[in-house]
Amino acid sequence: MRMRVLGVLAVSLVAAIVLAQPVKQTDGQPSTIPPDPNRIPISPEPRRPLELQPSRGARSAKVIAIKLHADWCPLCQGMGTLFEDLGKKFDADPVLFVRMDLTDQRGRVQGEYLAAAIGVGGLWKELGEGKKTGEIVLVEVSTKKIVGRIAGDAGWEKAEKAMGEVVKK
Repeated sequence: MRMRVLGVLAVSLVAAIVLAQPVKQTDGQPSTIPPDPNRIPISPEPRRPLELQPSRGARSAKVIAIKLHADWCPLCQGMGTLFEDLGKKFDADPVLFVRMDLTDQRGRVQGEYLAAAIGVGGLWKELGEGKKTGEIVLVEVSTKKIVGRIAGDAGWEKAEKAMGEVVKK
């Protein structure tokens, strides 16, 4: 038994010594790691830091139209393509169209995160905390206030008029 343990230790020691020996690279420099043919050489020169600046001419929204949607909501189902049609009609205007899917608990949590991400997290309670659906809420970006609501059963004419009044302010 003792001889077997000594044999294993001797083999382990020899393997450690052999593996620790430097390997010659083609450029003559010693290395303990064999060269990888797929490795991309790294330049030793420092790189400039990435500068994140908005592009010239980047547009910013004046109004955010938030559709509070749930698959189970009859008003949402009745709304059909109204939200998408408003998006097409007011495409050239400074309006950000956002659809919050509040169908389930995960969607409500994501909706709260989305509200915070687009800068209207303070309105989460006024938006119904993810429990109110079937409407389009219009938020003025500069004041972060709700300036209009379009019910799911409003129809095209009422929805277009309400959106137009807010956008043209």
